[in-house]
Amino acid sequence: MLSSRINDPYPLLPGWLDELAGPTLERIADDLSELLTRHPGARRTLIHLSVIENTLRYKDRAAAHRLPIGVLQGALTQLEAIGFAGRSTGLTILRLRLMQALLRHGATAAPGHAPLQAC
Repeated sequence: MLSSRINDPYPLLPGWLDELAGPTLERIADDLSELLTRHPGARRTLIHLSVIENTLRYKDRAAAHRLPIGVLQGALTQLEAIGFAGRSTGLTILRLRLMQALLRHGATAAPGHAPLQAC
């Protein structure tokens, strides 16, 4: 079983939401929902953010930890592309958690960016 995970093309990043209190997860879900509701068709276009919204809306931290790294990286790319610029506490926390998870994995921050480096 373990050997099949090593070569998995969709690696997971468990723990990327650890230590966040329930109300904080709700805030992230609420802010994400507000963003996606504000723009018609956003859920179809911003599919990675929509997946995270649905996962958090159902308060399923275990499911969020099973999201492949590609979904997390896509969500970060989408947050960067829409330029929310820290106007939302929940989205700022989400962005930071996504960046931390990707940094731990050694993935890139967004297309066109160099890989994230630890200081």
